[in-house]
Amino acid sequence: MVFGACSLVTGPLWGRKAWGVWWQWDARLTSALLLFLILNGYLLARRYGGPGGRKLAAALALFAAVDVPLVYKSVDIWRTVHPQTTVVPTLDPRMRPAFWASFALIFLVWGIMLWVRLRLGQARAMLADLELLAEDQMEMRT
Repeated sequence: MVFGACSLVTGPLWGRKAWGVWWQWDARLTSALLLFLILNGYLLARRYGGPGGRKLAAALALFAAVDVPLVYKSVDIWRTVHPQTTVVPTLDPRMRPAFWASFALIFLVWGIMLWVRLRLGQARAMLADLELLAEDQMEMRT
């Protein structure tokens, strides 16, 4: 979320210098703003949504998931002030090892975090079982 907020603040600074305006209802800008608002709504629904907050947050997450490729492909679909997205296909061959190494490292970190999260879930389940067992034994003694 911090990255999204930073890009929504620094983007107009760059846009003012490049295009002469702070904001333009450009397809990429508007879809990125929409994504930022959806994700903020997701966080608010998870935090303050009450009993139905999880379902509302799940629906917002689905909308966000649909909007992400739209943000990326918006300049290809609608011709706007943004240049077309050509980073990966036209990447300098000397930069490809660094690009793919970064991609692999991010994927590895994600995998490690997933594994740690699964282990945490297992540990919590074991702790809950042990607490129930200890509670049962305390009741048997009395």
